Amino acid sequence: MDLTLNETERDLVALCRDFAQREIALRAPAAWEAAVCPTDLLREMGELGLLGMLIPEEWGGIGMSPRVSSWNTPSRP
Repeated sequence: MDLTLNETERDLVALCRDFAQREIALRAPAAWEAAVCPTDLLREMGELGLLGMLIPEEWGGIGMSPRVSSWNTPSRP
């Protein structure tokens, strides 16, 4: 089974990592402490298409494969 990402998939993984490092990592601790959902982050993620990665394009998503989603999931020890 070939798990190599194509260029579009690699770009999406890079976008997700950049967004997570630039936006989520900075604001998540305060949101966790305050026990609130940072809806502004969700809105931004939606605008980038990150909330509909696995949803087919004909249903309003971007239709990426589950393989891309797995690259965006933090590895566990």
